[in-house]
Amino acid sequence: MRIESVTAHAFGPLHDRTLPLAPGLTVVSGVNESAKSSWHAAIRAALCGEPSSRHRPWHGESWRVAATVSLESGEVVAVDRDLNDDSSPDVARRVGMDRTSFAATACVDQAQLLNVLDAADGLQDHLRRAAATAGTDGTVEQALQRLTAPVDALRDARNRLREAETDLAAARREHDRYLELSTQGRSAAAARARLAVQEHAASLDALSARALG
Repeated sequence: MRIESVTAHAFGPLHDRTLPLAPGLTVVSGVNESAKSSWHAAIRAALCGEPSSRHRPWHGESWRVAATVSLESGEVVAVDRDLNDDSSPDVARRVGMDRTSFAATACVDQAQLLNVLDAADGLQDHLRRAAATAGTDGTVEQALQRLTAPVDALRDARNRLREAETDLAAARREHDRYLELSTQGRSAAAARARLAVQEHAASLDALSARALG
């Protein structure tokens, strides 16, 4: 799943502003109080709903965010969420998760960032915690499998590539040896032919000498 863009129609200090997200990594930078955290919260609210009340709009009664999401299947999903009366579909369900587990695994709050950086297993703890509290429908387990499956497939593909490269190098060495032996064989055959001609000429010379004697 890839988030194409998020639009804050009315969210905290943001009003009718759209943040496009590039493929790969998008870095949102700015000075303090430039709405970086508000954009992060707006993305999470657009996908999962249930924002904190501290992100209510600074002006007016409307509280609304929207997002465009591309799924792995190629389907593009547009969400327009009225946070005062949230009845929009849960985007997390489209990737086999509920909004609680999605928020716990796909979003890292600023206060949690150092935990992820300082502890190698910190993110795994978040995944385990989400899996333990996701209910009995199995959707989080499926999502965890989807998270690990590409990694396993990539590792297997790299192993197969290394094996293929090793086999290719061995085949090239055998081919080079074959070419070397072929060259040597042709040289030996040519030498034998020259020797046979020389021996034949010597025999003729000896016969001619006896005939003349």
